[in-house]
Amino acid sequence: MLSKTQKNFLWMIAEKTIGVVGLFFINALVAKYLGPVVIGQIAIATAIFQIVQVVGVFGSDSIFYKRISTNLIGGIQLMMPVFVLRSIIFIIFASICIMFLNMRMDLTGMTLVLSICLAYYFYTIDTYTSFNESLLNSRINAIANVVGLIFGLVARALMVRYKVPIIYFGLPLIIISAIPYFLKSYVFRKQYKRMVTIKYSVLKKRLFHLSYAGSILVIPSIISSIYPRLNVLIISFLYGNHDVGIYSVSQSIATSWSFILLSLLTSCLPSLFREKNNQKIIKLGARLHLNIILLSIPVMLVITFLVNFAILYLYGESYKESITPCILLCFSTLLSTLGMASSKIIIKFSGYRFLLWKTIFILVLSLVLSYFFSIRFGLIGAASAVIITEVFSLTVINYLFMQGFILSVHIEMFKIIYVYFLRLFGMKKSDGS
Repeated sequence: MLSKTQKNFLWMIAEKTIGVVGLFFINALVAKYLGPVVIGQIAIATAIFQIVQVVGVFGSDSIFYKRISTNLIGGIQLMMPVFVLRSIIFIIFASICIMFLNMRMDLTGMTLVLSICLAYYFYTIDTYTSFNESLLNSRINAIANVVGLIFGLVARALMVRYKVPIIYFGLPLIIISAIPYFLKSYVFRKQYKRMVTIKYSVLKKRLFHLSYAGSILVIPSIISSIYPRLNVLIISFLYGNHDVGIYSVSQSIATSWSFILLSLLTSCLPSLFREKNNQKIIKLGARLHLNIILLSIPVMLVITFLVNFAILYLYGESYKESITPCILLCFSTLLSTLGMASSKIIIKFSGYRFLLWKTIFILVLSLVLSYFFSIRFGLIGAASAVIITEVFSLTVINYLFMQGFILSVHIEMFKIIYVYFLRLFGMKKSDGS
């Protein structure tokens, strides 16, 4: 029999797998129909409102998750203040972004922008996902999200089939976010309706608490959200929507398999966090890094050999420039996951301040490298800048923590590889003799 934690994990994997496979083929169909310019507009708006979403959440996710885990009734009564706070902040910052984008886009682009804005509003106010995850009840999240995804993907496919005007292509994005939100809300209110009510005086008090506590957590969250979307914004500034569309296709394919690595990372974290002995932590960390690399190699090889066919056949000739950046960004996906593994080890030793300053430095480094590499080498330069930044973040910067603790982890990993090859060589030698 599977434990509740294992069942929860399997539901999360099932949801991600269905999402990735479905989105890959339908997105290719949509991208082929809309063309790089419109896809570029969607990518820019999506990147901006993903950042607005992080601002809107305002660090309340960690506070809410912790409260639910320790006090169910208290957590439920925190949901209304969280909803109000997130709504106010999101509407303010979304309005500013819409006014900015209105100066750069035509009517079609602005219609898509408003659709994406509404879609990310539902993502922002969704506290039900965290609620279900904290109770190890991801089954509800998975079913709701898959239902929304199926409706959204079917709508997209039909719109391409019947050549619906581009101006309506924002509707499936709203469907994908709104349907899961209302389904999860219905299930929640059916079970906990009586616990949701809260007095106005208590609401004001908790709003103030959330605003104060969240202001401490939101800055590193915003920095972390800007960093992976920096290239899209820089390419938009330098080259325009067409090149953003090309680059976004490279990025979506190159990162589509990251959930496999993240699932491995998540499953290994409990044993890492439970361990007290530093030497054992180094060995566990080294094996985690090595397992991530071993899991990545076959996927990266498959993508490298098939990406040319996949892009030209599924997306069309308009996207052929995305082939080389896709291969480079595939390697950066591996480096990014290794960086997350190292960051979890740093968190194990409460290195939050180190991670904050590291994130700020990496953001500045990424900005400089992406700008100059993009000017000099175009989209290939932008992808190369990501790899250089990830390598620098994974190694040089991390090695400054705790007098080279992460360096010890990486050395231990290479020792394991060296011992393996020695044994392999020894076996071959004995066979020859």
